[in-house]
Amino acid sequence: MAFIDRMIGGDERIIYRSQPHWIYLLQGFLLFSLFTALGYYLFFFINDFVRREVAHGKETELLWYMYQSRIYVFSGCVLLGLAVFFKHFIFYRSTHIAITSDRLIYKTGMFIVDVHESALEEIKGEQVHNGFFGRFLNYGFVHIDCRFVANMDLPAIRKPYEFLHNLHQLTLEIKRGRRSNGNGRGARDRNSDKDDDDGYYRDYDDLDF
Repeated sequence: MAFIDRMIGGDERIIYRSQPHWIYLLQGFLLFSLFTALGYYLFFFINDFVRREVAHGKETELLWYMYQSRIYVFSGCVLLGLAVFFKHFIFYRSTHIAITSDRLIYKTGMFIVDVHESALEEIKGEQVHNGFFGRFLNYGFVHIDCRFVANMDLPAIRKPYEFLHNLHQLTLEIKRGRRSNGNGRGARDRNSDKDDDDGYYRDYDDLDF
């Protein structure tokens, strides 16, 4: 959150923080396990295939290269699985969402940082997509509909309805403040008009017909 903290200045303050759900770590781990299992399968498949061919008297140079390559196939699958896992891990660690007193900020990326933000006054609607597992694991994808800037699609965040509760509370306070300011200006305008009318009638009464 240090990056978002540096973006905050003046009287602006952070009201609520959120980040992706741990489901991204689980997805990365499952994909790593899948690639590792594939590497094991290919390793023993090549090993057994070459042994059967040699047992039938088919000793060729191609079989020898296949036998030597089985460890590289396994290592390649493991490295690919690690790359996929670290991609999910970096996304989980480098993605942050913050609701401040003035705006909504969505930051992602560790080396190449991408920041989306919208003033709270520009937000006109939200949608939450839980999916099947999201209802049980308490996560959801949040779509933010904005008026004059691009819409914002947040990743699967934890406690999405708590996030929306804080967002709604702030936007409601802003609307109430705008309404009270408008009523105050209207009352001042009416008082000003009344004073002008009183002055007009006072001037009118002073006239000598």
